Amino acid sequence: MNDKVVFHLASAWRMVNGRKLYDQIKDGTKTSEWRDATPYWFRRLLRSGNLIINTEETLNLSRSLKVHTAWFVQGYPKDNLPRLEAKITEIYLHGEIQQFEVKFTNVKEVSV
Repeated sequence: MNDKVVFHLASAWRMVNGRKLYDQIKDGTKTSEWRDATPYWFRRLLRSGNLIINTEETLNLSRSLKVHTAWFVQGYPKDNLPRLEAKITEIYLHGEIQQFEVKFTNVKEVSV
């Protein structure tokens, strides 16, 4: 089983408050990544990947995580380099907006 998930930081989301998301993750300013709670992300992130949760509550699904490493890349570079690697610590489903919040720590940059 693959223990990582790749988050492609799309060009439309490159700049927030005048700074690239990649740089905010690298320097520790940004400590969580958000994704729509679609069947695709359920399968990629959770052991019970076919589970659809219909709720308005915020649920801590960290015990169901199937991946523990996150890779962050800007766009779609060859061999996913350069990239940031981080340890996934928690995952929440925010039911009211149907989005996952993936929390991470221990970010390091890999360039070769």
